[in-house]
Amino acid sequence: MNFQYTPFPEDPREMAWHRLLCVAPAAVSWLILLFLVVSSITLPEVGAAAIIAFLLFYILRVLHNALFVVISFLRVFAEERSFWMRRLEELSGVSLGAEQGLAPPSRTTRYGARLHAEVLANCRARNQPLPDPRQLIHLVVIPVANERRAVFETGIRALGCGILDPKRSLVVVISVEARSPDEVRADVEDVRAAYAGFCRDFIVLVHPSDLAGEVPGKGSNVGYAARAMADYLRQRMVSFDRVLLTCVDADAVLNSSYFACLSYYFLAEPDRLRSCFQPLPVFSNNIWKTNPFVRVLEMSQTIFQLIDSANVDMLVTFSCYSYSFQALYESGFWPPDVIGEDAAVFWKTFLHFKGAFKAIPLPVTVTMDAPEGHNFWKTLRSAYRQKVRWAYGVENLAIVFRGLLRHRIVRGRRARQAALKLIDNSIAQATWPFILSILVWLPQATRLLSGLDPLPVFNLGRISSLIFQLSGAFLALIVLITAFFAFRGAHGVPLWKKILYPFEWLILFPAASIVLGGAPAIHAQLMLAFNKPLVYVPMEKLRSRRTDGPLL
Repeated sequence: MNFQYTPFPEDPREMAWHRLLCVAPAAVSWLILLFLVVSSITLPEVGAAAIIAFLLFYILRVLHNALFVVISFLRVFAEERSFWMRRLEELSGVSLGAEQGLAPPSRTTRYGARLHAEVLANCRARNQPLPDPRQLIHLVVIPVANERRAVFETGIRALGCGILDPKRSLVVVISVEARSPDEVRADVEDVRAAYAGFCRDFIVLVHPSDLAGEVPGKGSNVGYAARAMADYLRQRMVSFDRVLLTCVDADAVLNSSYFACLSYYFLAEPDRLRSCFQPLPVFSNNIWKTNPFVRVLEMSQTIFQLIDSANVDMLVTFSCYSYSFQALYESGFWPPDVIGEDAAVFWKTFLHFKGAFKAIPLPVTVTMDAPEGHNFWKTLRSAYRQKVRWAYGVENLAIVFRGLLRHRIVRGRRARQAALKLIDNSIAQATWPFILSILVWLPQATRLLSGLDPLPVFNLGRISSLIFQLSGAFLALIVLITAFFAFRGAHGVPLWKKILYPFEWLILFPAASIVLGGAPAIHAQLMLAFNKPLVYVPMEKLRSRRTDGPLL
């Protein structure tokens, strides 16, 4: 395949295509917003008609998303009580000593049991031998830039939970940047000395600075680590097809059942070597320490992931995820010159296998830190930088569309799904917050100031009122679901904070969706359109107290 997954193609004609596609998201977003502003002021009936059409589409999306959120949440709620080690025994037919392992939950829900029965029936119908779960190697890569021991030690302590035999199955790799401060590198060595005995191997790699063809960021770091581990596995004659690489942020804490659940779904998937696996991210480690403005936006990210989890064809890896090492090796690992590494590695692998690749949702959580600064404004600045970095993932749109349109790598339904996913994400993120919070009221304001009373503007008021009532019901659903995740482990949080939590959504969400949603997306699109590279700035972590105690 004569296609390079890079934002810097060498062929001039390819670069011309790429620059055109880089300008497209910003151009479309601004055209939509400017059209609605100008038409609402000069021709309010036209602006009102356009907004009515948008609101009708929006309410269909609300109903669609509400259904998907409920389905995904019920699955996570039911499956988190499952005893994954025992399920893995029943699936593989191999005794794993589950009765001597973690204590099983008090009961298994009927919904979870039915899902397990369906998996067993499908595997028996295929009548194909399954890999031995005892032979799987879990390779965990943790990139570290400026995080201190208090940040990444908690996640490392949690790695020993729920795995078959850490001393046989678990390899931990901390990939620290060469430019990291000396105290950070000392922390990494101290953690290796403290925890090396609990797993098969504990490796510290130093990612060199200024390697040719790389841009500083998580993608270049974990890509370097993965290539180094390929040599490590070859030297030990470990087959890549029985290695699962899990990439986690330094502040991430995996669910205690994560590796058992991952092994279960890896075995159950017939195309396991053409699949990746996505847990549910929840930014709840410090959610009650950050300010309310940031809190509602961070918890909303869990809702977006729940929506995508119910539609596997549209799911893309985000933040923390697991891949078959064989698939990563064949596709060339992470692109070293793309900032948004989580989506980039998915789309690169997707194109390499000509669309025969998918992300499978895992009904377990991974908890991470929300942006937190020393005061309100520093927290807001940190959150804004993070959201710009996430939104800069729109650069993947230009690269993927080059593969779809110019090289015709993927065709048919999978190509249309990929295109729809990328367009929908980039345009909706940049325009919807402004339309729903501000522009929806502009034609009515123009009517009141001008004294005109065109029928579309009058109808807009009635329709928007009805639609926002329905949206209020969806918002209540969001509050209930996010409260379930936010209140878990919220020990020591004052009762008044929990009582005010629903009101934070009601009062702050519209403004927060603009400041930390639409504005960063527009900012990132303009940077890409004007060919201004994004400088990767790791999010500041304020965790200062290390949790002492035995390995969990």
